[in-house]
Amino acid sequence: MSLNETCGPLAGFSRGRRQSILSVAVVLVVALETDALAQTAMTFDEVRQTARESNFDIRQAEALLADVESQIDRAWVRMLPALTAQGGWVRNDRQIAIEMPEVPGFSLEEPVFQHESLFSASLELQVQLFDPAVIPHLSGAHLFLDAAAANLDGARNAIEVAAIELYYRMAATAALVLVSETNRDIRQESLRLIQARFDVNTATEFEVNRARTEVLQAELDLEELRQTQRRLGRTLGQLLGVGGEVMANGTPPTASSDPPGEIGDLVHSALAHRPDFHAAELELESSDDLVSAARFDYLPDVVASGRLQWSSEEAIDGENHAWMIMFGLNWNIFDHGLLRIRTSESETRRAVAEIRLEELHQQIEQEITDAVDDLTTAERRLSLAEERAGLAEEALGQANVGFESDVLTSLDVLEAQAAFLQAQYAVVSAQLDLDLAHWRLGQAVGDLSSD
Repeated sequence: MSLNETCGPLAGFSRGRRQSILSVAVVLVVALETDALAQTAMTFDEVRQTARESNFDIRQAEALLADVESQIDRAWVRMLPALTAQGGWVRNDRQIAIEMPEVPGFSLEEPVFQHESLFSASLELQVQLFDPAVIPHLSGAHLFLDAAAANLDGARNAIEVAAIELYYRMAATAALVLVSETNRDIRQESLRLIQARFDVNTATEFEVNRARTEVLQAELDLEELRQTQRRLGRTLGQLLGVGGEVMANGTPPTASSDPPGEIGDLVHSALAHRPDFHAAELELESSDDLVSAARFDYLPDVVASGRLQWSSEEAIDGENHAWMIMFGLNWNIFDHGLLRIRTSESETRRAVAEIRLEELHQQIEQEITDAVDDLTTAERRLSLAEERAGLAEEALGQANVGFESDVLTSLDVLEAQAAFLQAQYAVVSAQLDLDLAHWRLGQAVGDLSSD
């Protein structure tokens, strides 16, 4: 019994060959299950693109961005002309007129100061010529809109990383399913051999029961992996907003072997590239402008207005319409402290934005430190796992030689094969941890390139 006969497509997996086992696993799973379960097979790049475009939370955030844009319109409204129309009917208890003296030869109408009943209408146009608070209001609104767009980019990055992690876990789980299936076959073969020895009284019932237990455990492990695989596919489908179950169509890129760099340089890069930090900076600037706008509300504003008026009854001069133009200076002298309250609220929001920016700075430093530590640990674990896999492969080769020389039994070979598969399992898990640590460091730095 040789290694190739027992392990099939997993034979020859050793140090540096993790990419091949993932490729075999992904191709086999897509070929066997896509047609049967009508699943959606997507490549790594398709998953990343779909996550940024079709995720439900992202689509809702894009729709809500229009509401943020309306704040700019609100700021402009302060300077736009306002046209007001009024109309009404008045019924007085009596008509009041001035009695004119009688002049021989002349007929004088009595001027009416109060009509008993009349209709009136007016049209007024008001234009804000100067408002010192408009400019900071507009600037703050534009900055707030830019901050909302930056936060949206940060949300896209977070969703993309979540989709990337799911894709890697799906690819790794597919490889582990393949390993687990081979492990189950080995355990079943081992049970068959032990059962044969028991039938000729060369093995005990305890050995048979132990072999059966190992087969059942292998079946349980395999079923759990398959369930995890299905759950990951459904979770990814929900995250991408496509529904159903998504399958990995292709092997994701392996983590870069380049060193991550100094933490100080990574933090500096993160402060320059992370959308959430840029958004926090913009929100602080926007808060500064809104504080200025609140303070400028104490200053007077200049207003021009024009009014056209009509009445159903004629005035003293015999006309029933009139117009006027007025230039005015509005200065809020006393408003029960409303301006003071608005200014205080703006200053409080500004202080909160400053604290949030400082907190985010420290959070980024912590995230990068943890990510670098996780990446270093994952690299060490992968190195140890590959070294263990190399030793297990060497031991399996020795077991095959011993079996062919009649020094070892087939059970010894099966045990060596099982140890080799466990080592493979550890390598796939360690490589998954390394890949995820690589992407999490990229997210912490603000660089999601696969290089």
